[in-house]
Amino acid sequence: MANETIFWDVDTQYDFMADYGRMYVPGAKEIWGHLKTLTLHAREKGHRIFGSVDDHMPGDPELSRTPDMKTTFPPHCMKGSPGTAKIEATMPKNPYWVERWTYDPGIFQKKVLEHPGEVYLLKTTFDVFSNPNTGKVLDLVAPKTIVIYGVAADRAVAHTARGMLARGAHALLVVEDATRANDAEEGKRVRAELETKGVKYLSTDAVVASL
Repeated sequence: MANETIFWDVDTQYDFMADYGRMYVPGAKEIWGHLKTLTLHAREKGHRIFGSVDDHMPGDPELSRTPDMKTTFPPHCMKGSPGTAKIEATMPKNPYWVERWTYDPGIFQKKVLEHPGEVYLLKTTFDVFSNPNTGKVLDLVAPKTIVIYGVAADRAVAHTARGMLARGAHALLVVEDATRANDAEEGKRVRAELETKGVKYLSTDAVVASL
């Protein structure tokens, strides 16, 4: 069952997206309107929405009370906390949350392909492919084009795009005005890197007009 185009929402959770969040990405509040436009457009046009969410428990290796802010970070997106929830602009209507464990292949295939709502993969690192089910989901859905947006451009969004590029099976579009970076200069470097590898950057208006 191939999906021509899917939308991929990266970590649009209160701890990253709200200025009171535990790990607010600078400028993230400014893109809420674009995120809402993309979400509504995907639903209107029948493009399925997939994505990732941070989902931490105490003791996760990424978490530290004395973080270096490179490989370790303060506690954030703790399971069950308000900061883990997705913001209103991207709030799913009927989500299927994909854990990191191994599912029965037949049941998993049916659930991913036939679920009428959004599909989100839970993770405890930047990289959504640290969830072993991410590649399986993409294999089942087999999209030709993936529209990526969310935060942060220099961390989770970058890892998402790199992981998808490594598969070599998808055309990737990043919505430039629907993502923000923790470090603006690193965000520019990541964009230049991804563009040399064939990733296209479009505005929200361009995505809505063309897809």
